[in-house]
Amino acid sequence: GRGGMGAVYRARREGAEFEQEVALKVSKPGSLPRDELLARFRHEQRILASLDTLGVSRIVDSGVSEAGQPYIVMEFIQGLPLQDYCEHHKLSVKSRLQQLIRLCRIIAHCHRRRVIHGDIKSNNVLIDGDGEVRLLDFGIAELLDPGKVDDKSRPNAMTLSVASPEQIQGQAVTTESDVYQLG
Repeated sequence: GRGGMGAVYRARREGAEFEQEVALKVSKPGSLPRDELLARFRHEQRILASLDTLGVSRIVDSGVSEAGQPYIVMEFIQGLPLQDYCEHHKLSVKSRLQQLIRLCRIIAHCHRRRVIHGDIKSNNVLIDGDGEVRLLDFGIAELLDPGKVDDKSRPNAMTLSVASPEQIQGQAVTTESDVYQLG
């Protein structure tokens, strides 16, 4: 997959003791000034590490390549985007609402950890092979800190079709921003 700040590849982690299929998120050179890009990736790494729940892709590793590109290695999730899953399985309205409730529980967990996702859209919500809802891509996520608004740390990247009014206006995001996107 591709986004505003990078690309995600399906990869294989190989070692002496085990192998593992992973998702490798690599920065896109030139998407942001180098220092800002490194700061965004470190920020996403800290957020992913703080969210230990079944519904969020777990971080496996992270670092900076020899060429200076930051990367994050995450658990690979095989699944379909939420909307595609619902259409492919011809889910009833009741079943679709049950999936939405599962997603709301994941978002509520993030909010209890003071994390605002900021980019909730069908492609960032997968339904895995076990029928579980999985939330991906915390690249523009923010930590909720009511005492601090730091415009410099807020990325300009957003998906306009799901962006909340405050995101579009460049204002501070809150839990209401995610609730808007859930709608």
